[in-house]
Amino acid sequence: MKGCPLNCPWCHNPESKSPGRQISYIAEYCINCGACNVVCPITSAANVTTDRSKSRSSAARDSDKVNPEIDRNHCTVCGNCVEACPTAARRLIGEEITPGQLLARVERDRPFHDQSGGGITFSGGEPLFQPRWLIECLMRCRQTQWHTVVDTCGFAPADLIAEVAPLTDLFLYDLKLVDDGAHRHFTGRSVKPILANLRTIDSLDIPTWIRIPLIPGVNDDRETLDTIGRFISSLSRVNRVHLLPYHQIGSHKHQRLGQTDQSDQPVAPPDVADKGPGEVGQRLSFESAVKLLNQFELDVIEGG
Repeated sequence: MKGCPLNCPWCHNPESKSPGRQISYIAEYCINCGACNVVCPITSAANVTTDRSKSRSSAARDSDKVNPEIDRNHCTVCGNCVEACPTAARRLIGEEITPGQLLARVERDRPFHDQSGGGITFSGGEPLFQPRWLIECLMRCRQTQWHTVVDTCGFAPADLIAEVAPLTDLFLYDLKLVDDGAHRHFTGRSVKPILANLRTIDSLDIPTWIRIPLIPGVNDDRETLDTIGRFISSLSRVNRVHLLPYHQIGSHKHQRLGQTDQSDQPVAPPDVADKGPGEVGQRLSFESAVKLLNQFELDVIEGG
């Protein structure tokens, strides 16, 4: 589901941040045929050089002059160029679908889910960013006996959590930090409602798995992980934690969306980034982080 209230620089699904449709451009698939330019209602948005005197090989060598990328300042995201592209170099990200249409799709695979014990996971982005749509889907799932999972960052109004929780069989709950200042610095939002909502879910006795991405310079030091572990261990219903290794698979997605990739930039807060190596909290390896969290008698699973 598209749309997310957080702005994490390490996000590996940047295409899900915006609630609106977007066009992804894969440069290595483009043959510079100009088909997109022909169908574009605002021709400058296609921004394709159609110099037939250039061979494909010379165009590749002189790619900075060819510049077939989308002019996103003028693009209306109509999707015409996506349909016209013969190599699928342009792809439309985002589809409008009703809860009824969604359930009709997944119902076709009911025999496979019944055999595997699977169900329906609502993820994103942030599913709670589209509350009414999500709730209607969850209600329909209840009526048709689908197992439901909501993968969330937890940043939502308390009354929405109270409405969604009874309709959910399992929460996958992302938790990056518990310090409010650090969380605001990295994501642009307070962690307070996230922690409060997690406690609410815990009090309602809804099964919840915590997911912690281990991010260099953000939460991979002993003090931060210790604080996270202590908070999780204070919950009565939550004891399963998935520790996720850091990766940069979102990097190429940023480029395809015409966005600046922030995943390889220094992300430590100014008061940490300006300190010398001896002044920064001890950074832990992935294995050491697992051992630290295990000390809180949590079921720590690597990955997942």
